[in-house]
Amino acid sequence: MRKYGLAAVLVAAAACISFFLRPMLGSFPALAPLLFLGAIALVARYVDFAASIAALLASALLLAIYFFPLPHGRALQGVALVKTLAFAGVSAAICALIRKLRNARAGRARLAAIVDSSNDAIISEDQDGIVTSWNAAAARMFGYTAEEMIGQPILWIVPDDLHEDVETALHNVRKGKGLNAFETERIRKDGSRIKVSLTISPLVDAEGRVQGASKIFRDITERVRMQEAFIESEKLAATGRMAAAIAHEINNPLEAVTNLAFLLNMNESLDSAARESAKMLMDEISRISNVAKRSLTFFRDTGKPADFDLAATLDGVLDLNRPVFAQKNIAVRREYAGPFMVFGSSAEMRQVFSNLIRNALDAIATGGQIEVRVRAEEGGFWRISFADNGHGIQPEARERLFEPFVTTKGNNGNGLGLWISHGIVENHGGRIRARSAVIGGKHWTVFSVVLPASKTVAREKAGAAN
Repeated sequence: MRKYGLAAVLVAAAACISFFLRPMLGSFPALAPLLFLGAIALVARYVDFAASIAALLASALLLAIYFFPLPHGRALQGVALVKTLAFAGVSAAICALIRKLRNARAGRARLAAIVDSSNDAIISEDQDGIVTSWNAAAARMFGYTAEEMIGQPILWIVPDDLHEDVETALHNVRKGKGLNAFETERIRKDGSRIKVSLTISPLVDAEGRVQGASKIFRDITERVRMQEAFIESEKLAATGRMAAAIAHEINNPLEAVTNLAFLLNMNESLDSAARESAKMLMDEISRISNVAKRSLTFFRDTGKPADFDLAATLDGVLDLNRPVFAQKNIAVRREYAGPFMVFGSSAEMRQVFSNLIRNALDAIATGGQIEVRVRAEEGGFWRISFADNGHGIQPEARERLFEPFVTTKGNNGNGLGLWISHGIVENHGGRIRARSAVIGGKHWTVFSVVLPASKTVAREKAGAAN
């Protein structure tokens, strides 16, 4: 009822003023209707349509009784009635017009709120490619505020090699043609590129003339990276399966070669030089056999958690990377002598150790050094440390090192290795940390993996202590 009370107050105020100025109405016959009309317009503008109709009826009644009374004579009575009806008709038209304006304004406000709260960047531009609107999501996505971009060319966020595509799109927009969602790239304020899905629609006025274009950008960078990472992981998995198959197929002829080399080595008719060569042949065949067996072990996983030796797992990873160590002249120090038993998936931990070794290899120049050590910690934990004197890790990168898609390798890395490793280590009840510092004029980076010792080992230690 409050809105009707406000309407009554405004109509009453108009009536009071009209009564007060009644002596002057002879000189200004339209003053009273205008005052009531103003009251009705205020109600329609600031209250609502229903209250404005109530104010209209009250105003028409007051005008008919006090300001347009029925005089004697039918002609004059008709004039008074016409005045009242004309006032009512004009008031109703004004109320309807204000209602439409309010609805249109509310619709624009809702649309603006929807655009501004959208998670997609929504940008409009004129036919010359000058930005005319820029929502909050666009500011978050590209790093420019609306004040910075409105009035500036859209080419600010377009890579140089894609300017021609923008000109083609503008040409199509001038013809009234849009473009459905397609994938492209744009540039953020900090210079980084992002993958976006872009939809372009022409903006037309009431007469159907093209005024510009509306563009909706959706950031698909993570989706594209996930797709690329998935493809890469599938390639790695396929490579692993192929390597395991090759190693399996090598085993049979390798056994025959091993037997022949053994017989040759046992031949007493050979001179000392030939015997030495036969011994070297046996050693090399043994090494090949060892590599084949480790390859099979590396890619074969039973999928069932069990106790395994960290030392043996580390040896397997380091032995498989021995050719790369030799190629880059990298010295590897192994400071562990096992067994260091852990309960879990040996295949998953091989994946973690392999990733840390590969990161070290990528960071080290020729002639560097890698140190791998295992130490016991209080509370029944093993600390496995991987140290290298590569290029180090910047402080800002270390803060987000274990987040997905964070990499220090530029285009050579996908930023998933350490994120996956972090998850594997946590699933084993452990933790992984990284440190980087300059010691003796060299950058040193140390990754530490802390894992709980196997309960079997803990029980054996407790038994020995008793």
